Amino acid sequence: MGSRPIIDRVLRHSQAPGQPRAQQAPKHSKRQPTPAPAHSCPDCITCDQAIFTSIRSPTGEGYRIVAASHGLKGDEKTAITRQSPSHGGLLSALTDATGMLAYVLPSGRYCISHSSYAGTEHTARGGQRIVTHVVALSESDYRYFGGNPVRVHRVLGKTSTFDPATPPQRTLEQLQLTVDAGPGPAPVLIAPSAIDVFIRLVSTILGSGKCVIGGVDNPIPMLEWALEMVPFSTRSKVSISTGLTFSLARKLEFTLIPQPGPEILRSIKGHDIHCRDLSSPVDYPESSAYREWLMLVRQWVSKGALQDIRRMTACILGTNEPEALRRVAQLCTDTELCRSADKNMQDCLRSKYSAFVPDNDLEKELRKKILAMLAVDDQQIVSAPPPQLQQQPARIQSPG
Repeated sequence: MGSRPIIDRVLRHSQAPGQPRAQQAPKHSKRQPTPAPAHSCPDCITCDQAIFTSIRSPTGEGYRIVAASHGLKGDEKTAITRQSPSHGGLLSALTDATGMLAYVLPSGRYCISHSSYAGTEHTARGGQRIVTHVVALSESDYRYFGGNPVRVHRVLGKTSTFDPATPPQRTLEQLQLTVDAGPGPAPVLIAPSAIDVFIRLVSTILGSGKCVIGGVDNPIPMLEWALEMVPFSTRSKVSISTGLTFSLARKLEFTLIPQPGPEILRSIKGHDIHCRDLSSPVDYPESSAYREWLMLVRQWVSKGALQDIRRMTACILGTNEPEALRRVAQLCTDTELCRSADKNMQDCLRSKYSAFVPDNDLEKELRKKILAMLAVDDQQIVSAPPPQLQQQPARIQSPG
């Protein structure tokens, strides 16, 4: 895997969002926004929280926010009430079932929730009570989790201690939320069919529009790592649920369920919501815009290099994602091409990358590696590509 040492060198000199706390803050080129605080990652952050459930109290007994910290505003509480699951809202009836929900609040803060069962409903309808623990994170705090809601969800699952027998006070203290060290264990992606589902999930997340997604086994690790394959600017803003029943009122971008049934298909009709079974061999429209990136992800996933491509994605800090991802994919492809290129191809690559202008540290290191493989000294770097490069095959056209 020729590009791995390059990524390691980049990460020794720049800390991408969500990377382990021992690394340094990133250096940015003039063409990149500054995306993260310069200080090291803390052991925990302080954030607002709320508990949404059904308990009997002087103010009522239905599903509602029964406790919240003082920093949550009225419009944020309204959004949390509308989005959170009530009776029968978890997909599984198993007592250890959980659900995750992530969306952006009206204030711009990021809301992530962990839903689970907590005893029996006290009302006449019976069944299991659902309790949802909600946190609201600022963008700077969300970056410590890499903007990945599954990581926050996992920490919340270890933090929540709701006991229906001793309901909390209506006003909570702000939560001290532990910052994790990174994503959980990667999904096992060996069978070609599993890799296909994973790539389609990445492709769907990179696309636009609302979608009900089925056909994803083991959805939590699959979703967590699919999100790691896309840059922070998309990953952090995704509104998504898994483990919860579909609700049209939530207006989420993505809802992961085992398989969409006839009832869901009827309910989404006329609402501009697509339905995708990722276990079916279908190419989706967004695949063309991200074709080179998805091909690179597939290639590296097949080699068991999820961690490597995750680290590389974390270094992509721009906002023009299709172009940024295409450029990096092209650089990685050309790095491998250098190993087998004949003299004519080497000359073309040498001319191309002598004039190539990197956008960030990752591109700079990849370019440096290519030129080293082609034995190009700094003195040989030219200011513009020669005209004959424009006639070369598309695969080596200058990404600039």
